[in-house]
Amino acid sequence: SCVWGSFHNFETAKAIYDECLLNGIRQILTLPATPNERFVVYRGVRPGVYSGRWFVSEGLGWRGGEFQRFENQKDANDAFMSYRRD
Repeated sequence: SCVWGSFHNFETAKAIYDECLLNGIRQILTLPATPNERFVVYRGVRPGVYSGRWFVSEGLGWRGGEFQRFENQKDANDAFMSYRRD
């Protein structure tokens, strides 16, 4: 699966790419996708639980934030609900 983004200019695209290198997003996106993988966005544009790799654009807004990968929906939901309670 691919995640695409468009940017107004090269400088913006490069800055966001560099940020993805620093915060681990690029590394996560290079791992093989699994059918049940879920991503929890704790801090970003739209925190929540995401199925698939669209968390980068929808949850993080292509910017930094905090996220975590899980192998199933239950673990992702539990982690997000625990975070919301704290």
